[in-house]
Amino acid sequence: MKINPNAQLKIQLGPDGNPKIYACGTQMEQMTLCTALVAGICMDSKDPAALLISMMTSAADLMDRMEETHE
Repeated sequence: MKINPNAQLKIQLGPDGNPKIYACGTQMEQMTLCTALVAGICMDSKDPAALLISMMTSAADLMDRMEETHE
């Protein structure tokens, strides 16, 4: 898959402690960038699988909280 060189993700914590996400590119490009980031973080861990599971569990919890604020 070819990724547009302008595709990017910027994630930072807002003043309320919730993440602010700025995305540029298609959904597939954003997914590819996110996957690369997660893999890069996990590969240096002593237990990459456990870290990945923990990250995805935290992501699901965060998504629930974010959905509550958008209702």
